[in-house]
Amino acid sequence: MKTRNTSCSQNDHIDKHRTHGAMTTTASLILDRLHDPEELESLYRQDPEAFREAVDELIRASPDSIVLRVWRARLGYNQAVLGAKHGTKLWYALGICLAVGALVRLPAIVFEEWWYYPRFGPLWIILGLAGYFLVRRPDRALLITGVILATIATGYVSLLPATRLGEDWYYTDSVVMALIHLPIALWCYLGLVFLGNSWRDARARVRFLRYNGELVILTSVVGLGGLVLSGLTLALFQLIDLNIEEWYFPNVGVFCAVAVPVGATYLFDAVLDRRTAIAPVLAHVFAPLFLIMIVTYLVIAFAEGAN
Repeated sequence: MKTRNTSCSQNDHIDKHRTHGAMTTTASLILDRLHDPEELESLYRQDPEAFREAVDELIRASPDSIVLRVWRARLGYNQAVLGAKHGTKLWYALGICLAVGALVRLPAIVFEEWWYYPRFGPLWIILGLAGYFLVRRPDRALLITGVILATIATGYVSLLPATRLGEDWYYTDSVVMALIHLPIALWCYLGLVFLGNSWRDARARVRFLRYNGELVILTSVVGLGGLVLSGLTLALFQLIDLNIEEWYFPNVGVFCAVAVPVGATYLFDAVLDRRTAIAPVLAHVFAPLFLIMIVTYLVIAFAEGAN
């Protein structure tokens, strides 16, 4: 009886606030669905900012409402703690981006670019991605494994031979295959770091594959944005008769390009909270188009008598 009387008293306070005509539409919807958790959650996801303001409005009218107090605590936690956590992740990501860019670009000034980039570029990029997740979730065993793996990989690619033919240098097929398969081994290590102790779980492994798909898409999007920014930068400097293209792309361009995957990982992990579904959407769009293209190709190839 006491609980029922308290609830009635709270509703009376809110109803008085409603009758004074000062209640917003969102606040009215919250009041109508006050005892329906699923509907409240749906309303919050539709417009989080308006929902937060409406909760603040209603809590002033009925400070004793348990439901409103729970929502205020939840929204306050999301705004303060998670915001600070995202800021911390940003600094981690920026530091790793700078480290990866420096490791890829600076040694190439001393060594020949054709020799250094194919050997060490993928190595530092993938280890940078692994480093991001290790900072997020420290694991001493995986850290030691990464250091050992980086040491072995660095020594291995340094010893791969290059063959000289006249004035040009080229790699044999065996060296090319080694440079192709080494990133795959590093990718397996990235998977272990990403999964942590849940690497035996099939659903966790699917999440890692989904991360790779989202990473490719987000990296492409960020990379395209970087190309647009680079074009604007070059155009602005050309307005004052300065041609920086020959300096810009080998230095700033390379430095930023190798850091883009780490930035895309930060977007996926912190900004989008690993909830993005770009890859499935694109798959739904392009899978039928790909099927149409393949069928058309096979029909035309059969009609033309091609083998």
